[in-house]
Amino acid sequence: MPYERAVGFPGPPDIGERVRYFTGCVAGGLGNMLSHNSPQKPEAVKAMFLDLDGTILIHQEDRQPDGTTGIKHVIHSSTLGYIRRAITEKDVMIIPVSGRAPASMDPYIRAMGIENAIYIAHHGAWIGQREGQKDKLIGETPIEAENAKAVIEAFGSLGLEDKANLLYFNANAVPHKPTSSGMLAEYKGRNPDLIYIPLSEDARPQDYLRQGLPHKLIVLATGQSVNGIKETLGEKLKNAGLEIMISNGMYVEIINVKATKGRAVRTTLVHLYYARGIRPKSVISFGDGPSDLTIPSRARVGRFYLLGNAPDDLKKRAKGMATVTVLEETNEQDAVGRVIASVVLNEPYKE
Repeated sequence: MPYERAVGFPGPPDIGERVRYFTGCVAGGLGNMLSHNSPQKPEAVKAMFLDLDGTILIHQEDRQPDGTTGIKHVIHSSTLGYIRRAITEKDVMIIPVSGRAPASMDPYIRAMGIENAIYIAHHGAWIGQREGQKDKLIGETPIEAENAKAVIEAFGSLGLEDKANLLYFNANAVPHKPTSSGMLAEYKGRNPDLIYIPLSEDARPQDYLRQGLPHKLIVLATGQSVNGIKETLGEKLKNAGLEIMISNGMYVEIINVKATKGRAVRTTLVHLYYARGIRPKSVISFGDGPSDLTIPSRARVGRFYLLGNAPDDLKKRAKGMATVTVLEETNEQDAVGRVIASVVLNEPYKE
């Protein structure tokens, strides 16, 4: 279901509302361009789009009962405090944005106290809203059936079943073939809330497609092979309308080329205007990766903040964008909390 026919967002009531919305977008964009080199703040912030990994999440040591240690992802404690204050003191709406599946976002949604939040998952391929313990679909841009079949066949032709594993995501359902590598078990350990559906070793593309169209496909691989897999799949699938990227240095992620975070944010901005009267100029956003930078390029938010832990080439690109501020601080240094203190709460930052 393309965003334009999203099931959960109300359509424009009349042409007058359309004109008022787009006039607000243009006015907001012009104001941002004129104030790009000045210290002016955006108008009072009413909503924030927050990326998770690398933005509000940090790595923390996780000691197991057997004495072994691992790594878990948690919201920076100071960042969490400032997010909660933005909600309670300024009535700011929080919209989480992530490449994760909806269920893998849920612990952080609950931690922020926004159980009924609108959220963007699978790099923008899924827009949903939490309703109690259930996820309500608002809009989606999945991979088309023929392209999903092409990915499955292309991966099978690599002959890497003993070294890598292909995961097929339809919302929270993950059909997959068995594998002798330990990567799948490790992935399940980090993402226990997903619904894993084992398929037979000789499963065909149609066996995956019975679960519905995929919002994302992931190849789990070792750090040494991810670049080669990405390049090979990119060559085999160059005409399939897909975006192929590397995440966390160990995953090759594949989505519909039209399913960007920026496009999903733009769709959500329309909803915020009609449902709550929130103008794009009063919305800010945060991120640290290439998929996050599609937000200021595709959606006219008041200000986008790129964190200091973003890659240098991304910072260089961002500095040429009128509505982007490149921060010096990283996620580990509570970059988001510092901006909330200054821009939302209008007070000095305190750790």
